[in-house]
Amino acid sequence: MAPRTARRCPYCDTAIEPSATFCSHCGNTLPAIGATQMLPPTRTSVQRGSPLLWVITIAVLGVVLGLVGVLWSQTSRRTLPDAPVVIIVTATPQATTALMPRETDIPAPLNTSVLPTIPSVPTPMNSISSPLIGLIPFRDPNNPDILNSFWGWQPGSSTASDYSLEMNPGALTLIGGSGSSYWGGNFASPLLLHSVQGDFEAQVKVVGLPKRDIQGFRFGVRSSQDRSTWVAITRASQDNIGGQLISASMSQQGNSRLTNITPYPNDTVYLKLSRTKSLFTLSYSVNGNNWVTLEKNYVFELSIETEIFFSIESTPPDGFIIELSDFIMLK
Repeated sequence: MAPRTARRCPYCDTAIEPSATFCSHCGNTLPAIGATQMLPPTRTSVQRGSPLLWVITIAVLGVVLGLVGVLWSQTSRRTLPDAPVVIIVTATPQATTALMPRETDIPAPLNTSVLPTIPSVPTPMNSISSPLIGLIPFRDPNNPDILNSFWGWQPGSSTASDYSLEMNPGALTLIGGSGSSYWGGNFASPLLLHSVQGDFEAQVKVVGLPKRDIQGFRFGVRSSQDRSTWVAITRASQDNIGGQLISASMSQQGNSRLTNITPYPNDTVYLKLSRTKSLFTLSYSVNGNNWVTLEKNYVFELSIETEIFFSIESTPPDGFIIELSDFIMLK
């Protein structure tokens, strides 16, 4: 404890020697004893270099910097255009996995090596079954001198029965020899055929005028398993029922009949045949536009495996010729 005679520094109130000329604590020069001097600060005053002074200084700087930041932010908002709000949605791994296609949902690349091809030479019947839609030529597209392999050919029992691609270059000519007939399950008539499965719709243009009794042709569809079961459009000349006619016809295991017999004296006719399951619709037209229905949704039991066919027949001693063109598969 300093003696009562000890002197105190008028600046920092530290006890010092009476004879000291400067304070060893704060470094200030001391006035001479007895000299007039200013009142020294109290102990509670904030002195230079004290920790409290540093705290206050830092706090003031922080407030100033904060105010500057607020002013700058408000100025930026007033001068800059409003930016669009962008919302980023991050899917969870589970959601991403759910949206990815399963391996079984991704179609395999098309293997062209196994696609069916139609050979360029005539083939036996039932060797091809084409899903082609549209105009089907009777000539082979790659070799116009031969029959399109879309079709199969059966000459029948008469040696005179044949077909020709030269008699009319725009058509296929079918020649039916004498004694040929398809009536009642007799397969002696020549046949032009194409295998088809299930539903279909097809039409064709036919030119030919039957003049003798029991001469004519058919455009129909028959069962591949039972070829005596068929439904067709018949164009014929039969003296006992009025001469030249067109009608619907059908045969169930050889038991055949005609329905909706209609006189038809023209030599050109368009024929249309369609199947939807066990329902058959048979129509004809003079010009290919205005169709007359012979049977609509006629119920007839026929296997899924069938053959579209053209037959030509002539029981008199002389034969019969027709020309086929504009064959179209509509479905």
